[in-house]
Amino acid sequence: MRATSGSEGFGRIRSTLLKQEPTQLVRLIGELYQLSKDNRRFVETRLGEAAKQFPVYQQFVVDCLRPDPLRKGAKVRIAEAKRAISQYERASGDVAGTAELMLTFVEQGTEFAAELGYGDEDFFSSLEGMLSRALNGLQSCTEQLRQNMRPRLIRLSEQAQDIGWGYGDFVNDVIAHAVEPDIRTVGISALEQPENLEELVISATAPGKPPKPPGRRSKNWAQSRARS
Repeated sequence: MRATSGSEGFGRIRSTLLKQEPTQLVRLIGELYQLSKDNRRFVETRLGEAAKQFPVYQQFVVDCLRPDPLRKGAKVRIAEAKRAISQYERASGDVAGTAELMLTFVEQGTEFAAELGYGDEDFFSSLEGMLSRALNGLQSCTEQLRQNMRPRLIRLSEQAQDIGWGYGDFVNDVIAHAVEPDIRTVGISALEQPENLEELVISATAPGKPPKPPGRRSKNWAQSRARS
């Protein structure tokens, strides 16, 4: 039997929904609302006030990416956090809020890795992908919001700089392009030292300059460079 795609399946249901009375539709939405926490968050965000639901989504992302290591059964839940961010994006259409959730995802994962030495290739690839999406999303936001995000992005680069698997290099590179597109440099401490500025600019902008050795992740280093 041929599998039916989600859009084809809903196409059949849509004709039935159009024939329903308003009270029947309300009852159906109510049943879906009660069916799962995901559904409740989505409906409340879409039909209620997205601003009130945003902290709920943000705390969920924090819990997924930075679980309490002392709690029994605690584990990092990448897929659940990604799904929550996508749900918020679809339910609210809030570009700025979605970018904030994506950045929260990366910040919490980076801190968890830096503090506990947690992470493997799949974990860091997820953080890299989400950071790229967050930076792309910020391009659609206001200049004021982008300026407000700069200190957080610089702090994120500093937190990631000593993490292996090529992750620290990737974060430094993409954030450098995002926050300082003209001089391609990142780092509060470095920028506070004038004697280091020329060296940083030359190092970051010199054509053909080979990247720092990625250590155990040499296989994916070229890919991470390409994504930047």
